[in-house]
Amino acid sequence: MKFNLNHDPNNKTLAIPRAALQLSGLAGVSDLILHTDSGCILLLPGDPTVAELLKTISLTYNPIILF
Repeated sequence: MKFNLNHDPNNKTLAIPRAALQLSGLAGVSDLILHTDSGCILLLPGDPTVAELLKTISLTYNPIILF
């Protein structure tokens, strides 16, 4: 699912919509890891399973958001 976030660069915080966390299954996870690189952010559970990592890889090959 795709969520469009309208971020005000003057505001130093950005919240992840609760619905996005719920749909991803991360709403109840207390240990999250945020990976960043130029132009992207990836949020994973603290100790992802092999299945979760494979799903993440498949999402990078079928991007939801195109620049």
